[in-house]
Amino acid sequence: MTVRLSSASSPHGSPPLDLGVVVYEAGQATAWQTWGVGSVGRYGRQLSAPEQGKLRRSLAAATKATATEDATEVAPRVWASSSTVERVECGPLPVLTLDANERGPRGWIGLIRFLRSLRSDLLDSPTAAICLEIDGNPLRARLRHAGTDPVSVGFTNLKVDAHLFGTNGAILASVAPAISSSAVAAEAGPGWALDLCAELGLKSPTKGESVVLNIEFELDTSGDGRLRRVRLTQIIEQ
Repeated sequence: MTVRLSSASSPHGSPPLDLGVVVYEAGQATAWQTWGVGSVGRYGRQLSAPEQGKLRRSLAAATKATATEDATEVAPRVWASSSTVERVECGPLPVLTLDANERGPRGWIGLIRFLRSLRSDLLDSPTAAICLEIDGNPLRARLRHAGTDPVSVGFTNLKVDAHLFGTNGAILASVAPAISSSAVAAEAGPGWALDLCAELGLKSPTKGESVVLNIEFELDTSGDGRLRRVRLTQIIEQ
């Protein structure tokens, strides 16, 4: 059966968080995220034999728990505005909804743990993702395509900010760097890169300091041709 875990929330003042993972019957796994550190976009690979075995055992435990649990109707949950809500969908099994910080009900814990871990692991296997990089002296920033498949990128209402944090976590400086005029909508594929700014406007961090760069733009994170607002962050520290 096809197994899906998806997470969604609407952080105040930021684009909606939408991320998740799907494992198909043949063992192909795909993941996506609209908000991340390092990269956003789509990811995927074939599960190894041990991973497929672990998934089967986890599904069997969830199926058994569902068959033996009390069928008493449970009142709908009320979610706080700050909650990140996860949905676990496994073929004919009931859809499970839980907070992203919960372990999950008895019998489902192994499956939830496996899917969360897989979602994180797949970030190392991009298929159509955009990475944010900071380097150089003075600091400069660029976007770069990662993976094998093209992805549509848009820069309507582009937002960029950067901050230098001190050893105690306090903000020492903040800038809104000027972005290259070449930041226009594109079909990004292997080899695509975009220099965002020749100079970030912050000094390189020294020991105990860090620089955090945030950018908001649009990306087809689901492969359906629809551009979604994404937030991408990169951090460098000493």
